[in-house]
Amino acid sequence: MALGYIISRCPLIRQYLRQQARHIRSSILHPREESCFFPLRVLVSCSFLDLRFPWFHLGFLRGFCVTIPIFTTSITTTLFFIFPPRCKLHTNTPDMRCSTLLVPSLASLALAAPTYPTLNLQAALPGSIEHISEYFNMLATKVQATRYLSAAPVCDLSAAKLPQSAIETLGEPKKGLSLMHIAIGRGTQNYTCDTRNATAVPVATGAIATLFNASCVGSLYPDLLDKLPIVAMDFNLTEQEVNRRLGPSNLAISGHHLFTGAGVPLFKLEPDGSPIGDAYCAKNGSMPAPITAQTGQHGEAAVAWLKLKVIEPSSGGIREVYRIHTVGGSAPASCKGQSEAFEVQYATQYWFYSDTL
Repeated sequence: MALGYIISRCPLIRQYLRQQARHIRSSILHPREESCFFPLRVLVSCSFLDLRFPWFHLGFLRGFCVTIPIFTTSITTTLFFIFPPRCKLHTNTPDMRCSTLLVPSLASLALAAPTYPTLNLQAALPGSIEHISEYFNMLATKVQATRYLSAAPVCDLSAAKLPQSAIETLGEPKKGLSLMHIAIGRGTQNYTCDTRNATAVPVATGAIATLFNASCVGSLYPDLLDKLPIVAMDFNLTEQEVNRRLGPSNLAISGHHLFTGAGVPLFKLEPDGSPIGDAYCAKNGSMPAPITAQTGQHGEAAVAWLKLKVIEPSSGGIREVYRIHTVGGSAPASCKGQSEAFEVQYATQYWFYSDTL
């Protein structure tokens, strides 16, 4: 009855249910297993709506679905917990355990914080329901695939590859550099306007974003990585930093992006709470986002893809940063109807290359 009440009060979930129903017959999962993943995907969506049902959980144990009321634990228990994946940042570095990186990105719902991202029901993103549906279908398929693994997957960042279009236009990373980190950036592009002149063009003043650790997702599941900025745009970040999560995933915060008072872009990386260093950057290449790029919450075009070079006084060994797979963030064509200062929501991938691995 509770689930029926939730569905009856939320048109978004009703539409999502209809979308999911169309997937059941064509699913690659066994019908019994699909019947298990289907309510999970429904409740996964519910948990990110502001419905005040934070302690109703479904759990998975070796592929079997059970209903369990439990506090501050993951909604999904899979073989990843039994065989945590090994994480290699580079082929020359030793393996390290990284279930804290991979499990949240696949299980997606460790409910350890009292505040959750809010689904922006007023957002005008084309195909929002379809994108969210595809995201959870991908998760279900990948979780199901873990049942057949004979060993833990290896999270090897050397296997992650930049899109060919970015390499052709922005150029390859400098020789001798290795990929050290992939992050999903979620925040705002910031602009100012001359409110006395409606035909004036907005002026970019920088950006503010929280970075979320997607390194293991990028090395193992590039298709899922590319979907993350798109679905993340549907969810607003929580205001409180201590409880901030990237909806609808639960990736850990790995740093912050901001601009200095002098207008210099700055990345402060600190995955697992351990500071790596500060990367002050300058633009070293730019290309328009693909015409197929997802627009922002109010139809804003995707900001450009960038290649940044690191300048002094940086620390931590980061040398180059790529911004790719952008969603939203662009300013309107003119200042008509705009305030003196305003923000535009955006999401993107940031790839960090270092010479110190």
